Amino acid sequence: MTEIVREPRSELLPRPSSLALDHEAFALTIVTNSMWPRFSEGRRVAVSPQSKVAPGDDVVVKPRALSGSTTGEFDSVLIMHLTDRTRSGLRLRQFQPDFTISIRLEHVAAIMRVAGELF
Repeated sequence: MTEIVREPRSELLPRPSSLALDHEAFALTIVTNSMWPRFSEGRRVAVSPQSKVAPGDDVVVKPRALSGSTTGEFDSVLIMHLTDRTRSGLRLRQFQPDFTISIRLEHVAAIMRVAGELF
């Protein structure tokens, strides 16, 4: 899990032309090497909540709070590679260390496509 820390905008990044119409797109800084060699620590990626997600995409998954929790949705996300999507769930892969997890769709608040690195 990666904690989301919302800070005041410290700089403007150029918006890729492919995201020109996605007004919900945002930048995220990778804070671990869990997705190496795909993304290294410290790199910024563009995340597109409006883009369709398909197996083979790198994704940001926001889990839903567990039943009985009073805190609402988590302020943490998973940044992983989507290996499979079914009617009932997702299979997600992390590269460092290499492992795969399954998560049921009822436990997913949002899944957003990583549109690529920002340079």
